Amino acid sequence: HTDCQPTEAELQDIFAYLGDVDCTLSSDTGYSQGQPFPIEVVHIGGKAVEKDTANAFLVMQEAAANDGINIGIVSGFRTYSEQEYLYGCYVNCNCNSCNLAARPGYSNHNSGHALDLNTSAPGVYAWLAANGGNYGFTRTVPSEDWHWEWWGGGPGGGVCGFADLACQTVPADGRIIEDNDDCFIAGGDSRYWRHVEAGHGGTLLWTKATEEPDPANFAVWQLQFDRAGTYELFVYSDGGEYGQSTQAAYQITHEDRKDTVVIDQQSSEGWLSLGRFRFDEGEGQELRLDDNTGELWADDPGGTRLMVDALKIEPVADDGGGDGDGADGGDGDGDDGDQLDVEAGCSTGGASSSWPGLLMLLLLMLGARRRRQA
Repeated sequence: HTDCQPTEAELQDIFAYLGDVDCTLSSDTGYSQGQPFPIEVVHIGGKAVEKDTANAFLVMQEAAANDGINIGIVSGFRTYSEQEYLYGCYVNCNCNSCNLAARPGYSNHNSGHALDLNTSAPGVYAWLAANGGNYGFTRTVPSEDWHWEWWGGGPGGGVCGFADLACQTVPADGRIIEDNDDCFIAGGDSRYWRHVEAGHGGTLLWTKATEEPDPANFAVWQLQFDRAGTYELFVYSDGGEYGQSTQAAYQITHEDRKDTVVIDQQSSEGWLSLGRFRFDEGEGQELRLDDNTGELWADDPGGTRLMVDALKIEPVADDGGGDGDGADGGDGDGDDGDQLDVEAGCSTGGASSSWPGLLMLLLLMLGARRRRQA
């Protein structure tokens, strides 16, 4: 704990001003294609929502309110038992108006990342269609204009992020980010991610590679460094059972640039080096892997599996700059990437923040919002 972090009393003051937002974290179990995984949820308007999805929604909700549009959540995260009830209603046609419902563990709402929004309200759907993507939200069910999902992206922020700085920084001696770490995001349509008890740390994810121009699924390892310097990045592969892509293009956003390194996941089992790169202190840097590798998609059991697992970050002797050219087989194209400007201030774990200023800004925003709604 440092003076830069809010006290419990300060957090309760924030939640009191928010009114319909409760940032108190509770642990639960999410599901994707029947596979369980741990999640943490908060509540917005009494609806449970996965915490990062909640933050993204709150930022989007505020932007819409600035345009005179009031977006609300009709349905959020559903537990296994809640989905089991709805599925029983559908099968037996004895409750919930016999509405269609997926099997428990297979509904997108079981992931915590899916929201049903009030798109029948004036202007809501048109605003979402024009702006939702800017905040990471995508309409994923063609027949349901109210169903929107968030799996990463957007400008960041959100008041529930103040209560839990879950993504831990990378210390000077490096660390490993597993696929179930709070710094890891498995984005895109949850129906196409497969969770397997294998790989480094006992779990991994995989999806099918595609030849489409745009990605359908993607993985992001968020990187926040305690100390600027040169680090070598390694990704873990099983050498062929799930790591089958020979064209896995890893995008490294670091310092003031972005490099792409192409790896053959079948080349060996274990840690595969992406190369050495120079990173700034603080946030705004990441490793990303998209599923549109250029390899042909096919129905099971065909196609190419793209494996996602642990990332290892190791410091190297700092010679004044990373080579940024990737490892063997990496193209290191070095196209420009946007860099977040981390302002000076008191810091904890390398990430800068100033609580008095943030609290004052939040209260001013909430006051303006209340005046608009009066």
